[in-house]
Amino acid sequence: MSRRRLLVRVMRYFFLIFFLAFAWLGLRFVFSGGGQPRSLPTQRVPLTDVAPGEHKIIDWQGRPVLILNRTPAMQAALQAQDPALLRDPLGEDSEQPSVMLQPWRSRDRQWLVVLSVGTDLGCPVQPAAQAALPPGLSGGLRDTCRGSFYDLAGRVLRDQQAGRNLPVPDYRIDGEVLVLGAQ
Repeated sequence: MSRRRLLVRVMRYFFLIFFLAFAWLGLRFVFSGGGQPRSLPTQRVPLTDVAPGEHKIIDWQGRPVLILNRTPAMQAALQAQDPALLRDPLGEDSEQPSVMLQPWRSRDRQWLVVLSVGTDLGCPVQPAAQAALPPGLSGGLRDTCRGSFYDLAGRVLRDQQAGRNLPVPDYRIDGEVLVLGAQ
């Protein structure tokens, strides 16, 4: 057998092995759910230790989640807020469950539950002091890196570095327990 024929056979085997490996990976991708993200496990968080007007940040599967107990005054301020201040007032371009496409962006007006990570650089988000808030905003959250402001529903203000509202995870409230990862 000539050297050329041997090289042609070896190359054919390499191409066959490459094709089979590619086909196997493709079929594995198709039959594994199409690459859809898997839902995160649920986590139960008691709400009894979050007083009205207070917040806490918990870790859920390596992601910080801010839980804010909105007072009636906070709820009234949120309702009276001018939507023209916001980039996406109803959260239509936001990451959130579809049932939260409303100004509160929550299942219950009393509770705000958002991922506590800024939407431009991924920096931590904390409640902002009233004196630091821009005009027209009575209460809100602030990105600790660039200083982007969000209102008490996690909606970003216009003309901020952040381009999107804070993501709202799937959750439900069972009595005095928040269940993250559940609809």
